[in-house]
Amino acid sequence: MEKKLHDLVLVTNKYKDRDLAWFHTVLDYLVSIGFNIRIPSEFAVREHKNTTVYSDLNEMYKGADGAVLLGGDGTILNAAEYAIPNDCPMIGINLGRMGYLAELEPEEYSMLARLASGDYRIEERMTLCVEIEDEGKRTVLCENALNDAVVQHTTGLHCIDLQLSCDNASVLGYRGNGLIIATPTGSTAYSLSAGGPVLDPALRCMNVVPICCVSPAAKPLVFAGNSVMTVENVFDREDNVLLNIDGKITVPLPYGAKAICTGAEKSARMIKIKDNKFFSVLRAKIS
Repeated sequence: MEKKLHDLVLVTNKYKDRDLAWFHTVLDYLVSIGFNIRIPSEFAVREHKNTTVYSDLNEMYKGADGAVLLGGDGTILNAAEYAIPNDCPMIGINLGRMGYLAELEPEEYSMLARLASGDYRIEERMTLCVEIEDEGKRTVLCENALNDAVVQHTTGLHCIDLQLSCDNASVLGYRGNGLIIATPTGSTAYSLSAGGPVLDPALRCMNVVPICCVSPAAKPLVFAGNSVMTVENVFDREDNVLLNIDGKITVPLPYGAKAICTGAEKSARMIKIKDNKFFSVLRAKIS
């Protein structure tokens, strides 16, 4: 048994839940069974008892027992930016298409009652600290990326030259559309569509997957989670290389600059209610 939860964040994706119907259904249910609910100000379209409205998202997650997130995987990735630093466990209700990260389908929302009794478990998911080093200056871009860091051409269609290193030792040079460094959680995202292996999310490792590389020797590689992975832009023809993190943060990676990925100290804490195993869920999603 886990800690009994009392104060919950509730967020929905307004593009998938356009009339906020699912948001209000879940909100009404959670309040009716005794939860205190925290919601963003943008969803405060009507008054609810036991509901606190927040304009600052970081404050909303601070001290919360958990977060209920309605949407797809992108909704969970967006929430992770605030939930992970505040050690707030997350549970997703899938309003999207694939929803690998979501635990419940919409019609299963009543299972959230188990959070009040502690009848759930917490699954720890590795995250990445992603930095950029340019002209000797090193800057942290993201402390807790849940899915991946991707280096590619601005259009995603042209070949670029990249050099991969692990713990300052050269691994391979790549000519192709780019490289993905993914967590085990991110192995079912862009990494999977690029031909990378699916990894058990309980693992602590990094999955490096080339995107449309010219060399037949360029295969996916898996590295230990405590490795320091470096991708250097050695493409000197034009300044059109980008570093993208979790599909949210995008910055230029100039010639000679490096993207540096390491396993972060904090993990994403995912609430699990069902007894289904990861690969059973994966089979159901992709079959």
